[in-house]
Amino acid sequence: MADDNTYEYNPNLGNDSKKDDTGYNPNLGADDTGFNPNLGADDTGFNPNLGADDTGFNPNAGTEEKKVVTAAAEAVKEEKKDLEEAPKDSGKGKKKKFNSDEIAMFCDQIAMLLKGGISVYEGTYMLYSEMEDAKTKEVLRQIDLQVKENIPLYKALTATGAFPEYMVHMVEVGEKTGRLEDVMKSLAEYYERDSRVKAGLRSAIAYPMILFAVMAAIMVVLVWKILPMFERMFTELSSDVAASTENVLTAGLTAGRIIAVIICAIFAVILLIVIWSRTKSGAKVLSKAANGFGPIRNIMILMSTGKFISSIALMMASGMDIREGLEREIENCDNEIVKHRIEKCLELYTHSTPFDEAIRQSGLIVGMEARLISVAAKTGGTDEIFTKLSEQYNDKTSAALGRLTTVIETTLVVVLSLMVGAVLLAVMLPLVSMISSVG
Repeated sequence: MADDNTYEYNPNLGNDSKKDDTGYNPNLGADDTGFNPNLGADDTGFNPNLGADDTGFNPNAGTEEKKVVTAAAEAVKEEKKDLEEAPKDSGKGKKKKFNSDEIAMFCDQIAMLLKGGISVYEGTYMLYSEMEDAKTKEVLRQIDLQVKENIPLYKALTATGAFPEYMVHMVEVGEKTGRLEDVMKSLAEYYERDSRVKAGLRSAIAYPMILFAVMAAIMVVLVWKILPMFERMFTELSSDVAASTENVLTAGLTAGRIIAVIICAIFAVILLIVIWSRTKSGAKVLSKAANGFGPIRNIMILMSTGKFISSIALMMASGMDIREGLEREIENCDNEIVKHRIEKCLELYTHSTPFDEAIRQSGLIVGMEARLISVAAKTGGTDEIFTKLSEQYNDKTSAALGRLTTVIETTLVVVLSLMVGAVLLAVMLPLVSMISSVG
């Protein structure tokens, strides 16, 4: 036992036996540790008096791994702060809607990032930070903020309202099946083909419209600028011409004005129809009307079938169930003939008919193309053959649109040229006759 003037450390002192007694001796020398292993969990248990050569390490302190995690968390926090402080008024007004070209580019970029080992978590920020267009940047900002909140990509895309439902659903399938890279690549190809078809359709409408506008302008100039010159000449010579010649000239001038008014009215109606077709109701009505017109109906069937084949190719790439894919195609198809064929294909497939045979029997794909699908089904290359067929159908659609454009252009040129020629002849011949009689 020590004397009364010293305090000794008793390792046997229980924590419960004396709450105030820590078992620590304050008179111990600086070189002694003075460390009490019974200190509470909130104390460090560290002795600041240990020498420089001593470790002074507290095993309860954080590890290097914790430091790295903390640094990463801080970086993410700063990144989110920068995103939230970004200007939000850039997207005011009408919401941005991505067109086929923009969707294809977005999907292609995501696919490349995933292929390079960059996660969606990092990739969305990279796309956002490098974008210059204000409205597109705002959409990418919204996507990145939600991805940073661990929201799935397909939900982030849905929240922006900039992407079509079909694309969002395919992204969802890709995320759930673990094949997001393949799905994004297939979506990029799908929307690239869709963009080419739409470009061909716009050309088929735009070129005849431009030609019609030019010919209408020629008629307007002819009737309101050129014909008045002839009319003045007729007035000066009217006393020396026969009544029959005068009647022919008057009829020619009147016919020219009537034709010019009719052409301008037709052009105005066509222009209004084109504008109306951009609305949802207008597109629906015009689609039904087009399906009832021979040449256009065949092109519409070809376009819808090509879209169906492209969707099947994408569906197989994403691992989607065939039955679910057919059901979605029925909902999205806007051509009644093709829609009926898809319904029949689904019915056959539901009753245990092989998919390739169901497609042939439903009339969706027939002839040599149907035999190719049948052979591919036996060799395990169905997804590849559908991708090739989708490209072939897009080429067929472009060729059909090109032929239709040529026919429309040729018809317009012939008809309008005949109109202009008839008006000129109706005016020129009487004038030539008048001049001859005067001479």
